Amino acid sequence: MKLQLIRTLLFLFTYLFTTAVFAGKGNDALSLQKSDTIIIEFGNNSRIMFIIDDKADLETLKQYDLNAMLKDLSLKLEENSEDASVLSIEDASGTRYLKDTTIVIQSRDSQVTQNDEDEDRSNDSRRDRFDRFDRLSRDFDDDRRRRRFWPRTRQSFNVELGTNNYLEDGKFPDENNRQYAVRPYGSWYVGLNTTYKTNVAGPLFIEWGAGVDWYNFKFQEDDTRVVDTDSLVAFIQEPNQQLDPVKSKLTAAYITAKFVPMLDFSYDSRKSRLWNYHGSGFRIGVGGYAGLRISSHSKFVFKEDGDRKKDRERDNFFMNNLRYGLRVQMGFRGIDMFVNYDVSELFSEGKGPELNAFTLGFTL
Repeated sequence: MKLQLIRTLLFLFTYLFTTAVFAGKGNDALSLQKSDTIIIEFGNNSRIMFIIDDKADLETLKQYDLNAMLKDLSLKLEENSEDASVLSIEDASGTRYLKDTTIVIQSRDSQVTQNDEDEDRSNDSRRDRFDRFDRLSRDFDDDRRRRRFWPRTRQSFNVELGTNNYLEDGKFPDENNRQYAVRPYGSWYVGLNTTYKTNVAGPLFIEWGAGVDWYNFKFQEDDTRVVDTDSLVAFIQEPNQQLDPVKSKLTAAYITAKFVPMLDFSYDSRKSRLWNYHGSGFRIGVGGYAGLRISSHSKFVFKEDGDRKKDRERDNFFMNNLRYGLRVQMGFRGIDMFVNYDVSELFSEGKGPELNAFTLGFTL
C-alpha cells in the first residue's frame, strides 16, 4: 500500500512538473530555487529535486518517456530496503533516459548515501551533485521555517507603566500654585495592551493594537477636594479643618487604540522578516492614539480621630469622553520607552481647567 502511494505521488508530481515547464505556467507545488534547480515537495516529509545543467535540456525532455522512468524507479524501490534514503536511475547511453540526468528522491532529515549502480561514473561528479542538493535543501527548509515562525504580522501582549501630568497653556499648574497641580510620583499610568506588529517593507513596520489604560492624577496638595457641581468641576481645599488629609487623586480609565509607524535601523532581511522589539539597534516611531472613557472616580483619603478613612465618588466630572493625541516611542536593544501627549483637553470646554495630559513611561 505504501509503495502504491509513492508511485501515485511520483506520477502526479512529475506530470505537474512537465505541464508547468512546457506550458510556461507556475504551480504552487513547484518552487524554483535556482536557475538550474527545480524542487517538487509532496507528502509530509518528501521532495523530488531536478538538477538541470542546461535550460535547453528542458525541451529535450519532450522526447523521452517519464512514465517509463517512474516505472524503473518503482522497481528499485521494491528491490531496496525501506531504510534506503537515496535512489538513482541513470542511462549513460542516452537511449532511454536523458544522458547525465539524475533523479534523486530524499526524505527530510535523512543522510545522503552513494548508489554504486554505475561504478564507471565519476565519484567526484556525484558528490558535487549531492552536496548541491543538500545545500539547496537546507536553504529551502530555512525559508519554510522563516515563513512559519516569522509571519508578516505578529501579536503580543504588553504592559505599559509610566507617570502622568498635564500642562495648562504650556506650563505646569504648580508654577501658578493651582489647587489641581499633581505630583509625578504617585500619578501612575498603567496600560494593558494587545499589540500587533506588521512588516510593511524593509525596516518600516506598523505597530497597532488596543487595550485598557488607567490615568491616575495624584494632587500635590493632600487636602484637595474634587467637587462636581451642576455646571462645572471645581478643585477646592478641604473645608473641614478637623480632618487630617492623607492623599487625594482623580482616576480615569479608557479603552484605547493606537497606530504607530516604526523604523528599525538594525533591520536585516537576511535574518528575519519581522522587526523585533529586542533587536540590537535603535528604533523609533511616531503615531497616534484615541481612547474612549469607560469610568472615572475621585478618592480622598484622610484620618479622623486616628482612624484612616476614604471618600470615593464615581462621576464623569465633566471629563471628555474621547481623548486623542500623539505618541512617540523609541528603543535600543531591550529597552523601550514612550511619550503620549493628549491633543484633546482633559475636561469639556468651559467645564473645567484647560489641561492637556501627557504620559512618560516604559513598555514591558
